[in-house]
Amino acid sequence: MEYAGFKAAAPIDWAKLTSGLTTTIQGIGEKREVERQELDKLQTENAKILDNTELGKSQTFNELLLGGAGSGKENLVLWNKQLKAGIIKPLEYRNKVNNLMSNWSTLAKTAKTFDQQMQETIKLQQEGKGSGFSLYTNGLISEMGDLKSKKIQVDPNTGNVLIGKLNDKGMFDPNSIVDVRTLSQPGNMIDYKLDLTAAVDAGTKNIKSFVEEKGITTTTDPRKNPAVKQAMFDLAKSIASNPRAITSVLVDNTAKQYDFYYKEQDLKNKLDERADYRNEFLKSDGKSPMTASEREAYINEQKKLFIPVVLDANGTFQPNPTPEQQDEALKTVSNTIETRLEYKKELDEPQSSGGGGGGDSDSDKKSSAKSQAIAGYKATLRAWGADVDATISTGNFVPGDGGSDFGGLKGGYRYEKVKDANGKTIVNVYQGTQREPIFTARSPKDLAQYAYGSSNPSKASLDWENARKMALQSGGSSSSAAGEGDNIFN
Repeated sequence: MEYAGFKAAAPIDWAKLTSGLTTTIQGIGEKREVERQELDKLQTENAKILDNTELGKSQTFNELLLGGAGSGKENLVLWNKQLKAGIIKPLEYRNKVNNLMSNWSTLAKTAKTFDQQMQETIKLQQEGKGSGFSLYTNGLISEMGDLKSKKIQVDPNTGNVLIGKLNDKGMFDPNSIVDVRTLSQPGNMIDYKLDLTAAVDAGTKNIKSFVEEKGITTTTDPRKNPAVKQAMFDLAKSIASNPRAITSVLVDNTAKQYDFYYKEQDLKNKLDERADYRNEFLKSDGKSPMTASEREAYINEQKKLFIPVVLDANGTFQPNPTPEQQDEALKTVSNTIETRLEYKKELDEPQSSGGGGGGDSDSDKKSSAKSQAIAGYKATLRAWGADVDATISTGNFVPGDGGSDFGGLKGGYRYEKVKDANGKTIVNVYQGTQREPIFTARSPKDLAQYAYGSSNPSKASLDWENARKMALQSGGSSSSAAGEGDNIFN
């Protein structure tokens, strides 16, 4: 909102009014009268710039500028007197005046464009193009931009223009001080999120298939090509190539609850909030709240999900992911690359043997591999509480009477079948004595990696699908698309 009846002053030609500043100050040596006159003239011109600052649409910002101009002029007079009296040197005077006028120019431009920039960032978020980091920095800037309780002062020691809250003694609260450049930096307003799938698709579109026949299996896997493995690594590194890209991989392209913190107190508050929320959930679930040691362990785990934020030399907020977070981002990108490559592993059907003989024949090995694959598939069904034989023979999920049996899944983990908030069956996977699941399966297929002991979920899922088909064929199911329409297999 503008002042009623306010008429903006003509725009100031900043370059013209300040172009001779450096030359003028550098020429000052002895206290001659002509130099005194030059100093007085320079002070007057700079004071006019402060007085005639072109105002914007934000009345609060305008009031702040008008109040800050007084502080700026007072310091110009003070420095003028100090230089004439020999209290400060010409170089120090020049630096202070330069800082003041440069900061003031930045502040004046920010006052005119601040509201418009905030609207543009809001639109970016609404369109789903803004990153999670920009959402956080927008919050910081909005808080800084709440200027109703703030004042502008000029630091007499440096000439820097400061915005902050005043305490009862009229001094700035050090925790509230804002660098004027921070409000004006585009990087604090706009940051596009990384579309990881699109980036990976663009980088993998020319990777060719690689087919390998070995023993009882036929594998279609580009990763078998050493050149492709190097290309995959190079692509992953190029995508996660800087702190903002790494941050977007974690925040915008994973399901983990990553967040940010700028100050240590901010981190502490957020961790306490998460721990309190966890206790509320445990209470609602009929369980005891975390003990002091459990709460501490929980907070230490959650701390890994908080990305530090620093302010660089230009006044721009930058994410500063930890080495562990950088590794996690690279792993996420690498896994995404693998899921976009054509990968297929098929177990060959066993051939009937025409004669006897000692030792294991190829057909015996193939039959054994097939049996092992089907056994893993059956283990996921038993974990889900299925009637295995009925499920295989009908091609549709049939619940059993004996409940879940996790005996066929990978050891070293705890498994628990429960209902989620929507009443859907899920299986939570826990490691050791941790109370927080490391993985949640929403179908038997999701448990494939724990049935086949694979560290590659995509590969395990393909093995599961192949084993399911063979089990259906062995079980005599007439459905070629058994299980379709029943999301237990999806």
